[in-house]
Amino acid sequence: MRIALSYHGGDSDYDDYTNALQRRGRALGIEIETTWLAGKARAAQVERLDDADAIVLTGGPDVEPHRYGFRDTEGVCKTNPDRDAIEWELLERLAARPIPTLAICRGAQILNVFYGGTLVADLGAANAIHRRDGDERRFHDVSIRPKTRVHEIAGALGGLVNSSHHQAVARLAPGFIVSAASRDDVVEAYEPADRSAKPFLLAVQWHPEGMEPGLPLADRVLDALLTAEY
Repeated sequence: MRIALSYHGGDSDYDDYTNALQRRGRALGIEIETTWLAGKARAAQVERLDDADAIVLTGGPDVEPHRYGFRDTEGVCKTNPDRDAIEWELLERLAARPIPTLAICRGAQILNVFYGGTLVADLGAANAIHRRDGDERRFHDVSIRPKTRVHEIAGALGGLVNSSHHQAVARLAPGFIVSAASRDDVVEAYEPADRSAKPFLLAVQWHPEGMEPGLPLADRVLDALLTAEY
């Protein structure tokens, strides 16, 4: 199985994606080949998406605010315009040829913007719950909407997730529903409103690749991508 990853930001956190996917592939008896489509000091090769069986849209810096109609007069957004351009092209390719997709953190945010949603540019006081604590991701509970894909994956109506963001979904793009939220009503996961829609598409605000394997919203999320039907 060939899995594309959208962008490697250059630090060791990004290696967690490939390590976790390979680990889950071994556990499931699936041979995994991973390919980074772009990254810091990596040439962009978006055309390799055409050969992929699935894609992970990875975490990273903020989405350019002009893409969702926000004027950042206070300078709260830290962006990478070149990355936005590359991932926007990837999303255009995915719209033309959908494959199973897992969007993580920034990936969930740019996916929402691409389909017409908006973002909270900065969570303000809520950063005490959601933003990193130094180098460590914070952890908090989420509630899960019944009869959603996330409910099916977790097998529960709640769970513990890690957190490493200061932005979040504001207005959700048409055609999607919120499937998990934090206690302070930050969108933690969303998915297509049509449960029968294929291929697999799930967006999560947390980092399943960086969580303890036994947690319901960690490995099971990765497994859902690896075992998704077209």
